[in-house]
Amino acid sequence: MKWPDFGNAFKMPAQEEITPEEEALLVALAGKIKQRKMELPASLAIESTKPLHSLGAQASHFLAPIMDFLATPQQQEMYRRMLTKQKAVTRLLQLLEEEQKNSSGSRTGEENGKKTA
Repeated sequence: MKWPDFGNAFKMPAQEEITPEEEALLVALAGKIKQRKMELPASLAIESTKPLHSLGAQASHFLAPIMDFLATPQQQEMYRRMLTKQKAVTRLLQLLEEEQKNSSGSRTGEENGKKTA
């Protein structure tokens, strides 16, 4: 008896690439988070809920009527798609980390300036 080929049975699907529109939305989102000085809490929340991102995307369909004042329907759909893309979540975390490094570097420079003055 010949066994069936199970070579693809446990193969993970290829990760989708980030589109330029999604990149722009991620940069804007990271900028809004930086304005509120919430880079670290946002990074922690995103990292700790990685396994639940697809559930969050599904829940956003249910909450769409409430979310209309936060974003346009097109933006909401793009956020949903990005929640299910691992590369988009990773890119957002990279942007937040860069923002955090930039803001901590400028704070260090300000503190050094105050100490020497």
